[in-house]
Amino acid sequence: MMTLRENAMAIYYGEKPDFYGDLMDAVELIPDPVLMGDLPPQDGLEHKDSWGTVYVFKPGAPGPHPRVNDSNAVIKDIEHWKERLKVPSLENLDWTVACQAAQSVNRKEKFVGFMCAGGLFERSHHLMGMENALINYMEYPEEMSGVLM
Repeated sequence: MMTLRENAMAIYYGEKPDFYGDLMDAVELIPDPVLMGDLPPQDGLEHKDSWGTVYVFKPGAPGPHPRVNDSNAVIKDIEHWKERLKVPSLENLDWTVACQAAQSVNRKEKFVGFMCAGGLFERSHHLMGMENALINYMEYPEEMSGVLM
């Protein structure tokens, strides 16, 4: 009988697994210091993250949601994004909890992974609002490319 990890690897390598199922069963997600460091309290109030984006995390909600408008957007004018965008440093993050969680996973049984809830697209519309981001992708592709790099 294969472990969940071995079964997933068999699928990845095109070999015959014991079963076909959810490959995420073979992954143990551990706390991500980047995500956890910016998680606002679940109090329904507005809080800024390290990028300057306003979020609201309502009690009982599955996660925080950006609340971006014309007055609080980090990037109000895409042609001046370089002056407005301040990428937070990763230097002082506390990796203790993540390291302990990773060390507790039996690597013969499972993989270790981080939960990354937002990608580049999500960050872009969190910085300027969804409508502005979509318009800027069409009208200012070079500037938006710069924001994403």
